[in-house]
Amino acid sequence: MSDPLVSAPLWRRIGAGLVDTLAISIVLLVLSTVFGIVMASANGDSDPSQSAAALWVPRVLLVAVPWLYFARFERGGKAYTFGKSTFHIQVGDAEGAALGFKRALLRQPLKLALFWTLPLVAFGRPALYDQILGARVYRSA
Repeated sequence: MSDPLVSAPLWRRIGAGLVDTLAISIVLLVLSTVFGIVMASANGDSDPSQSAAALWVPRVLLVAVPWLYFARFERGGKAYTFGKSTFHIQVGDAEGAALGFKRALLRQPLKLALFWTLPLVAFGRPALYDQILGARVYRSA
């Protein structure tokens, strides 16, 4: 039996990444606006804990939102990120089964650390972070 999974070309992955970046940016914009309104309404109090929150909450959101967005939607099954859905690609293991939440969660910091290996995809090889996790990005039906 032939392999029904066709690796996603680099251009689809980049396009999906751009769409996902836009989606994450919108979510971060909404969250930061709400947080800014809450902090501005509580600005009358000069509580040091509010100053610390004003400093750290946006930074935590900037890391947590994209990390959880990708981990949640790349875990497998029929759950796609908006970008992957738009470009008809998905993440799974080598057999096409669901990646699972733990591996999807680990995939994000590995992608950041090993992003420079993405051009391997142009030569038909998976990026190093996908090789480490046994993941594969392929065209969806």
